[in-house]
Amino acid sequence: MVALSAYVGNDASDLAAFSHWLGRPVDHVLFYLNDWNWAAFDSSVPWAADLWKGSGADVIWSVPLVVQGASLEQAAAGAFDGHYKLAANALAQSADSSGPIYVRVGWEFNGDWMPWSAKGHEDAFIGAFRDLVQTFRGVSDRFKFVWDVNIGGSVIDPATAYPGDAYVDVVGTDFYYNLQWDSPDGHAAFQSKVNGPYGLQWQQDFAAAHHKATAVSEWGVQSDNAEGYIQDAARWFNDHGMVFQNYWETNAANFNGQFHAGQNPHSGAAFKAAFGPAGSSGGGPASAPGASLDPDAAGVGRLYWAILGRDADQGGQTAFTSAVKHGASPSDVAATMLNSQEFHQQHGSMASSAFVDLLYQGALGRSADGSGLHFWQGLLDSGVSRASVAVGIAQSADAQQHLASQIHTAWTLL
Repeated sequence: MVALSAYVGNDASDLAAFSHWLGRPVDHVLFYLNDWNWAAFDSSVPWAADLWKGSGADVIWSVPLVVQGASLEQAAAGAFDGHYKLAANALAQSADSSGPIYVRVGWEFNGDWMPWSAKGHEDAFIGAFRDLVQTFRGVSDRFKFVWDVNIGGSVIDPATAYPGDAYVDVVGTDFYYNLQWDSPDGHAAFQSKVNGPYGLQWQQDFAAAHHKATAVSEWGVQSDNAEGYIQDAARWFNDHGMVFQNYWETNAANFNGQFHAGQNPHSGAAFKAAFGPAGSSGGGPASAPGASLDPDAAGVGRLYWAILGRDADQGGQTAFTSAVKHGASPSDVAATMLNSQEFHQQHGSMASSAFVDLLYQGALGRSADGSGLHFWQGLLDSGVSRASVAVGIAQSADAQQHLASQIHTAWTLL
């Protein structure tokens, strides 16, 4: 399953509000370091690192290659390594989980609106990208680097500014649905994102040629008639095993994509259906390229550990995985486990705090920390179901990493 991320701006309370509206927590939150000048860049790092502490979401960091007025040639020569290293240290130390830390480097470089636009500076962009990656890797091997292309509006062939396979972990892309230039037919509009210049199909073809994973770093809709578009997007994300997809859950930057405050309710309902507890398009990262595990089977396996504290028996594993493949949601599976005789005999009636701690022990191998307990118990107190919370914890990046050795490759059900 594809990890769900959101960009909500600079207020952590908006992330909680979005999770409450959606009925499940997000796996990641997207954030941007400041590119005004190097002083602003440096000061934004500790502030941003502290902002998301205890949110329960791993941060996807958008890190500028240069600030306004600086050049890619300077960056390629190592002039800004001190700023890069300061950021790398702070971001590594601030990570709440032990999973990968995604860094989106010099995003939308193939347009002409960013200070790091590669047009006419392709070699310098490549050199700067490599320099930043090497600096970050000198701090931690947990960093994973996203090379991020904008769909449409490209002023260069993005491939001419590819840093090389040794420096890229994920091929990302950004796209938006805006009726100013897109078809009012959501299905047709999405197909234009697939087949257009440097679109979603180009992304898949390029990534496959370089044996890289894919992700959507930004996407959003600005229409209340986007049901078909959202359905097609969810299907595309799942069918192509993307590592994460990040929704623009804000009205910032002249794009009104926010759902949780009641804007565009019909499209919001479609988003909930696709990515909320009843959907099957969120709730944990996809398996790495080339992995032998079926993602639905692995998700069921993690729920066994989180809720029942044990490996799945073959009969239950097969039955639950088949149910998911025929339309059941992960929350349906979790609810069945929670209502089972086995669970009630072991645990009986549990307080919310004890329930969260049980899930932490089963999925993460540790007790719930204070911030995590506060976050998940807050969701339960606001009406989010225990099944949804179980899915959120069991399918998190941290749980996937912790349970990797317990999830059997024999569970591949193709």
